[in-house]
Amino acid sequence: LIASCCAVSSQSQVEFRAIGGPGLEQGEVVVPHATGAFLVGISKLPESEVVRGYIAHFDADLEHDWSTLLPHGDPLELVVDAWESEPGVASILTQRLDVADGYQAAIHRVDSTGAWLGSFEPIVQGGFRPSKHVDWVGSSWIVGTRSGHPTAYNIDEETWLNWGNEPGAYDQIHDADIRNNQLIAVGTRT
Repeated sequence: LIASCCAVSSQSQVEFRAIGGPGLEQGEVVVPHATGAFLVGISKLPESEVVRGYIAHFDADLEHDWSTLLPHGDPLELVVDAWESEPGVASILTQRLDVADGYQAAIHRVDSTGAWLGSFEPIVQGGFRPSKHVDWVGSSWIVGTRSGHPTAYNIDEETWLNWGNEPGAYDQIHDADIRNNQLIAVGTRT
């Protein structure tokens, strides 16, 4: 995983920080907060088929504080998004491949000291491939794909919103954003 920061001053300066282990590591999301930043990505150890989420924390001077792996459950868990859910707390959205139920979403929470604050998995029939977290119409949502259709899950109210349903089409959402109180999602259709 690599973290870099640029600071503009009278003498332009670029600072570079890198951390890593012996396997394949890929950074996905940087979550800044008042006293530092979380770098969230994935890690795969050599000669292993297990892919897990990885979190590194940096202090305000970009010095590495700590690193940890997400709690292990399924052999494949990809980080898809992360955000500061409250001051100094990162929420990490992952996509797990469960052998029995297909893709599922999970949200893990950790604070800036490295303390785990728990995990949450929405109950889904038919699999759910999360893509993005958004705040929309006063609630926290996960946007993604469920059973080949665009879907949003309201975390606060535990409700689902589905759209699309074109006969014979398979949709997959890759990204989402909110503009003028409107949910905009982009993806592919087969």
